Amino acid sequence: MTVLWRIGSVPYLNAKPLLWGLDRDPAVQLILRTPAALVPLMERGRLHAALLPSIEAIRLGLVHVPGIAIALVWFVITVSPVANIVVPMELLIAERTLYLPSFGVAFALASAAVAAPWSPRVRAIVVGLVALVGATRSIARIPVWHDDERHYQALKRDAPRSYRTLWLEGKDEFAAGRWGTGEQFLLQSIALAPNLAGPRYDLGQFYMGAKLWQPAIRQLQAAVAVDSAFEPAREALRQALQGARDSSR
Repeated sequence: MTVLWRIGSVPYLNAKPLLWGLDRDPAVQLILRTPAALVPLMERGRLHAALLPSIEAIRLGLVHVPGIAIALVWFVITVSPVANIVVPMELLIAERTLYLPSFGVAFALASAAVAAPWSPRVRAIVVGLVALVGATRSIARIPVWHDDERHYQALKRDAPRSYRTLWLEGKDEFAAGRWGTGEQFLLQSIALAPNLAGPRYDLGQFYMGAKLWQPAIRQLQAAVAVDSAFEPAREALRQALQGARDSSR
């Protein structure tokens, strides 16, 4: 079979995973050389592809990755763990989970400004305005984290249907004596975050306060099942079981 691809690589262990299977492909000719020997081969067009030091690839003009592309890849990688799309993490996208992704957004904006066909003065003005808007937004959000009530109100405004908002609203409703609404909110929170023990534990506690032993036992057993190290739920379950036994006598 005719060789279609001549690929150069270094003969070192760290390159082995990248070359796996290529040595058995009749359409590929592997050329193993040191990095210093691979560069001239690429310059003369003797190789279709090669594993080169990044600085050499840039010097030869072999790669050009726009800053916006790098920024978007960075954003996707760093935001995926908390986006509840790839894997349900039961975390909210908030300031503390957006530190790393925000760097990607800033990098993308900076790259767009550099690539724009503007004069240096216009570019500086645009970048300054974007930075000012971002700083203003950040400063405006600071009080939210200094006061529990403001944080709660911001949570209800920004994520009204999140499990945490429903959880807190359910507790508020129970505290206000509106048990029916509180139960609905906590059940909705549990449905959104079934692997979290907290909402189940709180609902179980409220059931215990009303001496509804069987619903309390079900919720507390579920809380212990999802988090066996959650000692308050284990203790509450023991109390609920004892209460159920005492009431049946």
